[in-house]
Amino acid sequence: PDTVRQLHEILTERALHNIALIAPRVRGLVDVAMMSADDWGTQQNLIAGPDTFRSLFLPYYRAANDAWRQGAPECRTFLHSCGAVYALIPLIREAGFDVLNPVQWTAGGHTAAEWKARADECGLALWGGGMDSQATLPLGTVQDVEEVARRAVETLSAGGGYVFCNIHNVLAEVEPEKVVAMYRVARSVRPAER
Repeated sequence: PDTVRQLHEILTERALHNIALIAPRVRGLVDVAMMSADDWGTQQNLIAGPDTFRSLFLPYYRAANDAWRQGAPECRTFLHSCGAVYALIPLIREAGFDVLNPVQWTAGGHTAAEWKARADECGLALWGGGMDSQATLPLGTVQDVEEVARRAVETLSAGGGYVFCNIHNVLAEVEPEKVVAMYRVARSVRPAER
């Protein structure tokens, strides 16, 4: 743990230096800034548990997010983290992130509704999660894609705090008709009432 803390102190010092240079220059020009791209989850579980996140990562994420907010207070920050990170959602918010991307509700055994409820409880916005990019989009029919997109938008956009996009990158072998169907449905669906 001590070596990890020392490394994070060095990395955070460099990040704070860069943030002090960049944030004031983009103030009023940038709405959302990706502060970190760390994959905390696998398909089934976390790579490291909440206690490890809390003790070895959260303080450094928090310092970077706080510094960004000082330089560009109206700009939201987001963490990119693939995988089954459901258990970390409150800690991600506590670390100062405003947005989680992606919302890989297909990993780890929780539903999109459970992810949405947990994010809403702590005020974390969700960016992504509109389509199962590992099974439905590449392997399903256009109708399958439409149904998953419809359910995802209805669930994740209820009450706000959601930006639609695929869970992850759209791969080259995915038929264009499926991509068009996914976005067509996303634009047509109205959020469910809560």
